[in-house]
Amino acid sequence: MSLTSTILNYDQSFRFNGYNLSGISDLSFSAEMGVSLVPSLGNKNFGFSKAGPSVGTVDFSRQLIYADPVLQCTGASACSGVFSYGSVEYGFSSGYLTEYSVSCGVGQVPSVSSSITVYGEMKTGAASHTGITHPDIFVPSQRSIILTNDYNSSNRVKSFDYSLSMVRDPRYSVGGGLFPSAVVSILPISVAASATFDVAGFSPLDLQNFVRGISAPNFIIQIKNRDLSQTLMTLPVSNAQILSQEIQGTVDSPLTLTLNYGGYLE
Repeated sequence: MSLTSTILNYDQSFRFNGYNLSGISDLSFSAEMGVSLVPSLGNKNFGFSKAGPSVGTVDFSRQLIYADPVLQCTGASACSGVFSYGSVEYGFSSGYLTEYSVSCGVGQVPSVSSSITVYGEMKTGAASHTGITHPDIFVPSQRSIILTNDYNSSNRVKSFDYSLSMVRDPRYSVGGGLFPSAVVSILPISVAASATFDVAGFSPLDLQNFVRGISAPNFIIQIKNRDLSQTLMTLPVSNAQILSQEIQGTVDSPLTLTLNYGGYLE
């Protein structure tokens, strides 16, 4: 194969709702055709027939190095995306965000995973669009990850994991074709969050007060810039409930407290 036919990393890109997403580590498109093996009257042989709707899935993971436009798509509106591979594009125009998760720790670039269900057509075409780029952000420092509720605010967060799960209900009509006539978002949106705090130097009473202070029905996790003058990402946890907690210490690391929350957004 000649070098002129090789597609390099910088020849590939993914645009989501017009934004050229950088930092992507992997991207996959898949489609379920809704075809199954069924018998038919008057025929002793089996055959393949359309037994359900065609549904696609787009999964991608990336490093969060900018304010994330994907998080804005938890509602009922459809989203679009185009994967450019050299001079060819492959994309969709009727996708719905179903899974979104963020993982972040002090001194690490936050990582994000997203899953989109596509109820419309995924098709190829010629590359012809220019994506909108994003400003860079930074690797979080010790004090730039902040958990805030109505009673308290703590920057002792060492790491956190956060995920959203959106339920989509496609509605099909008789004679409406392969794709749904409407896609309904089923509320509430499920939230799972886990936060690890540095609690070295706390007395038992201090720790009890600390846990009480960060246990509230509603709170947010924020990623700020280094001088704390700008909030780069806000992740809400509403109707929160602590599901479990763990205190851990080792000979070469300070005492940590991990709280696992469940919640939902209406």
